[in-house]
Amino acid sequence: MDIQSKARELAKSIEIVMSQARCADKKSARLCESISQQEVRVLLILGRGGPTSMCEIADAVGLSMSSVTGLVDKLEEKKLVRRERSTDDRRIVRVELTEPGRETHTVAMEGQIEFARGLLEALAASEQEDLLALFRKLAAKLSRKESQKAGV
Repeated sequence: MDIQSKARELAKSIEIVMSQARCADKKSARLCESISQQEVRVLLILGRGGPTSMCEIADAVGLSMSSVTGLVDKLEEKKLVRRERSTDDRRIVRVELTEPGRETHTVAMEGQIEFARGLLEALAASEQEDLLALFRKLAAKLSRKESQKAGV
């Protein structure tokens, strides 16, 4: 199988896994009642990286600044996040989780972890280790790419 065929097959498999993963954090009835899927994505980003600029959030979720502003407005109304303007540059707005936001993030992560556990249970122990090693390698490459893109 050539690289193009492998890439096509991988892309199809990733889409199947990702569509299921996007639903995993919404398994909790508490989340389903109170928060949209896009809002969950923002919470997951903030929970992973701490206070984050609006631009960084927009880049991470692949949405326009105006869309992210609307999402953050809703999350702020729900008291899940707070905004703070940079003292150095007032144009920069950083968003961080509040205590209720951290609790909601934890619930969303529990859904993601349960989903991952289900995936791992489909594999033998040695396959689980191989999968984790491959994902670590991919994540490291993507992190380096993001750092280079950001000029770090």
